[in-house]
Amino acid sequence: MLANDGAEGIVIDREQHEIIELPGRSEVAVFLAEPPPQIVSDVGTLDGVVVSIGGRDDTMHLQLQDFDGKVRLITVRSVELARRLAPHFRGDAIRVHVHGTWRRVPTGGWEPESLYADRFEELDQRSALEVFKELAEIPGNGWSSVDDPDKEWRSLRSDD
Repeated sequence: MLANDGAEGIVIDREQHEIIELPGRSEVAVFLAEPPPQIVSDVGTLDGVVVSIGGRDDTMHLQLQDFDGKVRLITVRSVELARRLAPHFRGDAIRVHVHGTWRRVPTGGWEPESLYADRFEELDQRSALEVFKELAEIPGNGWSSVDDPDKEWRSLRSDD
């Protein structure tokens, strides 16, 4: 408050000894208030394995464990969609298309806050090497001349 008023101050005792110097115009103290939360509504996808699905009424809850081990809660508002998701319990990974809200985290990324399932798709379970082998068989696309397709692909995907 002293800095805002362009003032400064010193606390002294009865014998005129300086107890504490209060920063003011000569030394502005900056106090950062916690910024307001940043929340956006958007659509996106989450990949993972169904580890739980259930509900007592027309709203079900899907728990999807991603490849980092985090479990994400997704609300499913369609009984028909929930029934199609149920056979994927502890099965192969799926991709769930969602809409909802995401919250900005201090590291700069975004974390899902409340998500609603729109649809899902099964993910291709083939390995990258199988896919590169299939690509190499297509004439004229360049992958057939690459000695190590996996290494080449990783170099294309890196920031280096």
